[in-house]
Amino acid sequence: MQDSTFTKLQQAFARLDINDDVAVKKWFNDHTYLTNSDHAQIAGKSKWWISRLRHRVGLSAPPPKTKTKPRNRRVSIVAIDVPSDWDTKEWLQKAILLYSLKQIAKAVNRSRTVLRKRLKRWGIINKSHKESVRSNNQYCTKAWVYNHYITKGLSQLRCANLAGVSQATFTNWLNRFSIPIRRLGQPCSSMPQFWARKFIFELEQLDIVRKVYYRSDHIHVRFKHRVWENYYLDRIGKRRFHSYNVISDDCRLSHVPEISRQYEEDFDSHEYAGHIHINRNEFNNASLLEQRIAIHKFCYQIVNRGWIWPKYPIKVLETELVKMRNMKHEKYICTGGFTAFPKCGTRPAPGRRMIEHFFDVDEIWPVIRSPKRTTVILNKLANKAVPFDTHNFLRTAMVGKIKIIDPVFYVSLFMRLGITGTILDLTPNHGSRAIACAIANIEYRTLKDDRLLRAINNGFSSFVGLKHEIYNGGKIDLVMCDNDLSVTTIDVMQYASFAKNILIFVLAKDKMTVLKRGQPKTIIPVKARYYQGFDYLFLY
Repeated sequence: MQDSTFTKLQQAFARLDINDDVAVKKWFNDHTYLTNSDHAQIAGKSKWWISRLRHRVGLSAPPPKTKTKPRNRRVSIVAIDVPSDWDTKEWLQKAILLYSLKQIAKAVNRSRTVLRKRLKRWGIINKSHKESVRSNNQYCTKAWVYNHYITKGLSQLRCANLAGVSQATFTNWLNRFSIPIRRLGQPCSSMPQFWARKFIFELEQLDIVRKVYYRSDHIHVRFKHRVWENYYLDRIGKRRFHSYNVISDDCRLSHVPEISRQYEEDFDSHEYAGHIHINRNEFNNASLLEQRIAIHKFCYQIVNRGWIWPKYPIKVLETELVKMRNMKHEKYICTGGFTAFPKCGTRPAPGRRMIEHFFDVDEIWPVIRSPKRTTVILNKLANKAVPFDTHNFLRTAMVGKIKIIDPVFYVSLFMRLGITGTILDLTPNHGSRAIACAIANIEYRTLKDDRLLRAINNGFSSFVGLKHEIYNGGKIDLVMCDNDLSVTTIDVMQYASFAKNILIFVLAKDKMTVLKRGQPKTIIPVKARYYQGFDYLFLY
């Protein structure tokens, strides 16, 4: 039973003007994924007829004008006993059932035209062309051909030998019974439907695809960046890892979303070459396979080009700084304490672009250099309602790998605690507290830190208005050691004689241990882990 695509192709070919060479050539060019046998089944003609049609419009070499006779073919000589009074109704009626019109005409030494007139005069019905060319071979039945070629999975040559005919004749049998013809390397158990054949052909033409294999129940695709995926056709149920259940509508490949540079107007010097993106509207409107191809192209570019520092245009950083200054601090306050996960809707909190620009995040490269890991990260990004670009890709990749707290979180914390004066940050890391001090107009002190000094040399302090100095001793209003709310650090009491206050981060599991070493002035609950309860900030 053929699929609906086969019926649509038959209807489209029936509307085709065979005498119009331009239309015929366009038909073959638009359906290059079909073989001559497929065209023969669609047109209801022989494979030889399709070959002649292709040659007529200049698409292939001319086939032989006559069918090539197989070697060692036995030539059957028909001897007909012709009576002297052969021109009778009784003899002609018996002869036409046993022999062809050509054989009878040769036996009676008359032309076929004369013989047709004799049959018409006697009222004898001649066999139609379809009946006359029908094989008398006992194996020329759909049941026998289907059982040996499809069920048993025998080759055409093997089936032809069993039936005692040539391979070309057996191919004509397959076309006559509309049995799909396997291609080289395809499994014997099943054949892809016509829409799947088009899908396979279009996949093979893509630059990102290295190889396509058709298995018994799925299509196996291997991409250039050493990642593979399986596509199960018309399958319902839970999909496997690296696998997708697809139907014909999911396999449309008419317009794959393009990957372009995000800041094209600023690309004269290629300073922002690290930023690529996919138009989110195009991505959402694309079919499943178009989305998969776009994701793999994005992954190939990320992995193949190596690490590029994701610098941003100045106007983007200025917009980011304005957003941080205007952001409501109440978003970082929740019931029972503070939270590092503000409710900002689908848009993430500002500040991360500035950190990427000045401080770099090259420690994420060992993670995203793996094509498999990058593909998993991009799959997560595809399901989010955020722009599909390098920035959000890095944000998604850092989850669980690199912890960076929003600078506005510390601005909110400083304002609630009434922190002013000078702060000594023992763990500058990626500069979240440095940006917060610049926004809150607090003097910022650190020990010598190479990452921070590199950011300052790149213009960080002058851009955000940070008052920074290397700490060489002296009184400090607050000493901070929170490690971006990640681990407990209590070895900071050596600064107690220089600082008015000390603020450290304590995990919930370490709370009682730290309390035994000294009672803090204030305990501030803070939600630092999304799927866990509150941890704490101890203020001494």
